[in-house]
Amino acid sequence: MNASLLTDRLSTLLLCSHLALPKGANGHAKPLSAIQWRSLLDKIAGSVWQQPGDLLGQTAREIEVTLALKPDVAERIAALLDRAGQIVIELERLSERGIWTVTLGENGYPPKLARRLQDQTPPVLFGAGLPDLLTGDGPAIVGSRDLDADGDRFARRLSERCGIEELTVFSGGARGADRTAMLACAEGGGQAAGVLAESLERTLRDQEFGRLLRADRLVLVTPFHPGARFDVGNAMGRNKLIYALADAAVVVSSAAGSGGTWAGAVENLKKRWVPLFVRTDDPLPAGNHALILEGGIPLSLECLPPAGTLLRGLLDQAEPPAATVAGQSRLF
Repeated sequence: MNASLLTDRLSTLLLCSHLALPKGANGHAKPLSAIQWRSLLDKIAGSVWQQPGDLLGQTAREIEVTLALKPDVAERIAALLDRAGQIVIELERLSERGIWTVTLGENGYPPKLARRLQDQTPPVLFGAGLPDLLTGDGPAIVGSRDLDADGDRFARRLSERCGIEELTVFSGGARGADRTAMLACAEGGGQAAGVLAESLERTLRDQEFGRLLRADRLVLVTPFHPGARFDVGNAMGRNKLIYALADAAVVVSSAAGSGGTWAGAVENLKKRWVPLFVRTDDPLPAGNHALILEGGIPLSLECLPPAGTLLRGLLDQAEPPAATVAGQSRLF
């Protein structure tokens, strides 16, 4: 990696991650959101600096004048940039634990995320396992944490088909449908990618996940601090990554009108990132019926595409989605 890319990477980590920040940091020390980061990139591109790395070493006043920012915004940026030494130490600590980072614009960043999420694309991802698995072909398989026997059977059989056909299952890593789908696919010959809303560091201590990571059949990734505890807001925010990484999505079970599975599915239907399929095998959960009324495509185990054509067959059943994102207001 050349010097310019290294400085761009460091600048992105300093401005958009919570690494080496004290817990509860707020005010001028709060990292930039995805939308704020994209807005700042536009400002930089229109200035004499051109690249994010050019911000390193600049004073708050120089940032304010060159980028035509408000003084408090420039001070916030300068304060975030003023911890390069601490963040390098933290990156070394994470690397020793098998955790890598990739920033938007680097070659290893999943292109589907940037293409589909646009202004909402997370500038920084933390992960463990083979990053290349994030670019695999396959469906997202998601559902409730409290999975009944029928939902468990559906998730396993569908994921086993994915494994046999060497597809990647994208999910959230939580107990229930997510974990069941990921394990069944990876153990059956495919790969799994889990987008976490809780601590990546703690999840790495999971024995089953650890075994699959060592076998290069699993990748775990999060846009949040690797040590962050589970947070409902984080769970809602990560849903869009699961859908944006996949080629289609299947809801195993959902509550009606509430919960993370419902929220993620409805958002995907609205944004049309990927076709959304919904389990219809009896007994049909109330949320599944409601999602079909919202536009989800019915799917049962008996009506899966023929062997060897699972993903292609699903996509043939749905019109290709137009990746659209509602316009976002600029904050700078």
